[in-house]
Amino acid sequence: MLRLRSVWLALGAAALSRLVLAVFVPLMDTTEARYGEMARKMVESRDWLVPLHDYGVPYLAKPPLAFWFSAAGIALFGPGELGPRILILIATAAFAVAFYFCVRRWVGSVATLTALLVMATSLLFFVAAAAVMTDMLLTIAVSVALGAFWERYRGGSGRAELALYVALGLGLLIKGPLAAVLALGPIALWALAFGRVGQVWQRFAWLRGGLLALAIAAPWYIAAELRNPGFLNYFIIGEHIQRFLVPGWTGDMYGRAHNVPRGGIWLFLLLGALPWSLIAIPWLIRVRVRVRERWRERRELVAFWLIGALVPLLLFTFAGNIIFPYALPALPPLALVLAALVSSDDARALPRLAATALAMTIVVTAAAWLAGAYMESHSQRAVMRAVAARVPNTTTPVYYWRTRFFSADYYGQGRVRTVEDAAPLARELAARHEFTLVVPETDSLPTDISQHLMRVGAVDSMLLLVPDYSAAEPAPQ
Repeated sequence: MLRLRSVWLALGAAALSRLVLAVFVPLMDTTEARYGEMARKMVESRDWLVPLHDYGVPYLAKPPLAFWFSAAGIALFGPGELGPRILILIATAAFAVAFYFCVRRWVGSVATLTALLVMATSLLFFVAAAAVMTDMLLTIAVSVALGAFWERYRGGSGRAELALYVALGLGLLIKGPLAAVLALGPIALWALAFGRVGQVWQRFAWLRGGLLALAIAAPWYIAAELRNPGFLNYFIIGEHIQRFLVPGWTGDMYGRAHNVPRGGIWLFLLLGALPWSLIAIPWLIRVRVRVRERWRERRELVAFWLIGALVPLLLFTFAGNIIFPYALPALPPLALVLAALVSSDDARALPRLAATALAMTIVVTAAAWLAGAYMESHSQRAVMRAVAARVPNTTTPVYYWRTRFFSADYYGQGRVRTVEDAAPLARELAARHEFTLVVPETDSLPTDISQHLMRVGAVDSMLLLVPDYSAAEPAPQ
């Protein structure tokens, strides 16, 4: 009993730590702040159909389900740090609970607790558990689909099959066709490898299930295309083919493409699976006799989940336009595979694993605490707090000079605009309007504008300027 308590203590500490970080860590540029701002605009505009990249500019690069999660959290808890994160964290916790009860039926309690510890306290999973991104929800949908397939295949109830199709439909609303590839690809490859194609086809109502998945997702796709003609072409061709195959892809309508060396996904996996990626190979070697025994006993299960992990990794191996979280869908299957191969039925090793998991949680939490200044410098939260303290009137505009920060948009709650030239500022000065101008210390303003402004503060590397209408010279026209 004491051994089991050590596991639940480590998992509870990880969950509590992630909640605390979700409350206090600012939304940082670019991804979290951008997605958080789009969710905030959903709540503000009361238009939940298509996310807005900017006012009047639809965001067509992602389906809306992840934004709905964050927007609902903002509606409940407000546009702070916790609001856009809380429902993602709750979904992650619910997935961990479902993971435990499902996997326990396949490999036993000790192996399941091992897998849960490895998965939940892997660096990337821990960070993504409450991050305002699509990747955790995609990972949950894909993992649920794979788990539901396996449960139904091994004789589970029809509810497992229903869960498979529902997860596919939700995956289409989270990330698009990629979700279907990551879920159905491993099923097809495993069936081919083990000669189970006929059984898999006969045991599952694929046609009706596919129609159910489409019934969940298709209405939104149709509505989005009707509102924004050309959406399907950009989303399917651009975001799902060119984005991954063309390094430095220039068709991105909302940012810049990432140019990562092909095969970089494996480095992302090694980093994302810390500390367990350092432990796994020595562990497998040390208990190699048990590994061979477990492979003979659980060959089909281990192969299925190993394929489930390899499909996203191999798919992104050939992609040059990827980011760190793309390795996330491989972590739950790999945790299950590792535990299924190395765990004995004896719980004596659990306290050591729990201690490793707890150490990881403490290290990451301490690092986040010590890196508070760094994280604030990559977010405009402190700047916008300084502006709000000086000018509490939320209708007074705030201008950012030549640099857009999505975190400023988010924390400014609609009052922030980015100006690329002096003309808008000249008009404001000519009309003798009040405003705040935020300028990077490394940048400079035209003289005919700067002479009518006075510095009222500085936060990190940003200067805060306001109009000085006491000057005798007239404002520029």
